[in-house]
Amino acid sequence: MNKDDPFFYSGKALDKKLGSIHLQGIGRYPAIPAGDLKVGDVIVYNYGGTSIVRVKKQVSPKTISVAVESQGRSDKGQVYIRQYRVDRLVAVERAALQRRKK
Repeated sequence: MNKDDPFFYSGKALDKKLGSIHLQGIGRYPAIPAGDLKVGDVIVYNYGGTSIVRVKKQVSPKTISVAVESQGRSDKGQVYIRQYRVDRLVAVERAALQRRKK
């Protein structure tokens, strides 16, 4: 096997190489490092739950804190605070990714 073969990688190394993560109930989904999140991005969770990034704050050189507004049925509009390592891959809706590329 060589490093050009996708079966050479597994786990987080595969996620990083493909630029996507596996979400339960959905499958592979495009992802970006949490450090690249911007206000207005839509984060996607397992089974299709979504949240909109409202505030992003750098806590330390390796950590960010994000205030997200839930878009779920039972807690729509509820704001939660999440902390991510800047290099952690986070699933983001494709529409948001395509707007960023333009």
